[in-house]
Formats: sequence, structure tokens, C-alpha cells
Amino acid sequence: MKAVAISISAVIALAGCSSILGFKDPKLQDVPEDAAQMDAMIDAGSLARCKPTECAFGCNTTTDACRDGAVWIYLTAGAYASDAFGGTGATPDVRGGADALCRKTYTESATLKTRSCNLNRVHAVISIGSADTIELMSSNPAIMVPTSVPVQRGDDAAVVANNWNDFTDINTQPRVAPASPGSAPLEDNGIVWSGFKSTTSTCKGWTSSLSTDSGVQGHSTLTAGNWLSRGSVTCSGTNFARLLCACWSGGE
Repeated sequence: MKAVAISISAVIALAGCSSILGFKDPKLQDVPEDAAQMDAMIDAGSLARCKPTECAFGCNTTTDACRDGAVWIYLTAGAYASDAFGGTGATPDVRGGADALCRKTYTESATLKTRSCNLNRVHAVISIGSADTIELMSSNPAIMVPTSVPVQRGDDAAVVANNWNDFTDINTQPRVAPASPGSAPLEDNGIVWSGFKSTTSTCKGWTSSLSTDSGVQGHSTLTAGNWLSRGSVTCSGTNFARLLCACWSGGE
């Protein structure tokens, strides 16, 4: 890298030694500003090709190029009652509570952290109410899941779906089970609260633990097209399930 800086200086020196050929003596103002800045950047070892503002998923710090895009999915480490992720407070914040549990699992996993997700882009894959559903996660201004990149398992990078729309299409089978064998070796380990394709079976927006209410669950160990909506169970405090999470890199 230093050699480039030397070559710039050499050009200036050559110009100063060639007055016989009609070159004028070099002055500081004769050096193009961008060339001088480049010289300084090279000397400092900070010449970068990647501009984060031009990369939807941020920069790859190893290659100094834009990062390949992906939506990473994974399960929360713990399983929860139907009202245990933000629904029991005086002012329920189910979206905030569910996303926080997804962030907790992400930050505590050495493997997941290698996916370089932005913590502001970590969200639970769950339908809470008519304005906050799995179907709207790609258009909800507060979430905006990318739809043009593959969906991959965070544990082992296996490709689950070609894109988010395929991933949430009840008629499209996943390429592999959404949960890796390492995170859910048995079907029961992969059961998640989802509320998918339902306006009523969401345990009252995940605020109820009554057996008179019900909540739709998904089975993330399956490759059936309707894995996100395998049936509903009562919201009784004896029924626990994990949360499915999605995250991606880039942004602020």
C-alpha cells in the first residue's frame, strides 16, 4: 500500500526535475485534492471500497465488499406461556416483549452473532393483531423484512426458503425444516406460538392464559406447507411454546 503513496510523490518529484521539458515546479495546490486525500488514506491504511450507505445488508469486514443478504431464522432458547412475552403488564407490549426475547437468544448465542444481525432488525415471527401479523411483516414500517434474499437457519445456514414470501406462503413447502436438528431434535421442541392466518386464535393478542381462549401454533421441525399453522391449543398456563425469530444485517 505504501508503494502507491511513494509513486504519487515520485510523480511530483519528476515534475520538479523536468523544467527543461517545460514542466513547472510543483506546488501543493497543483496536487488534485482527491489524489492528496487518497495518498493520506493509503498512508493511514484506511482506503475502503465498501460504503455502508450503499449496501443494503452492510459491509463484509473480511472482504471489504457489500455483505450478501439473508434473513436468518432461529428459535428462542426458552418456551413460554401464551401471555408471558409482554402480555401481562398493565400496558401490554407484546411486540416489544417478543422481540426482546428474540434479541436475548441472539446475543447469548456465539453462532447466531456470527450472522452480524442488527439488533434493531431482530423480530419475533408472530401475529399479534390485525395491524401486526406475519403476513404484514414485510410491509410493516416498524419491521420491513426483506423479501428479495434467501431465508436461512441461523444455526447452520441451511436455506429454508428462496425468499420471505415463499417462507410465509402456506402452500409452499420449506426446502428444509425451519428449525435445525440441533435446536429442535424432536417435534415438541420446535413448537412455536404463531397466530398465523388467524384473527381470533391469538390468545387475545397473547395477553390471555385462560383455557377458554386459544392460540395457533406452528411446528418448525416440519417441511409441510402449513407448518406455521398446524392447529390451535388452549391458552392455559400449562401450554408452553417457543418463539420463532428472524433477523438480518445492515441499517443503523
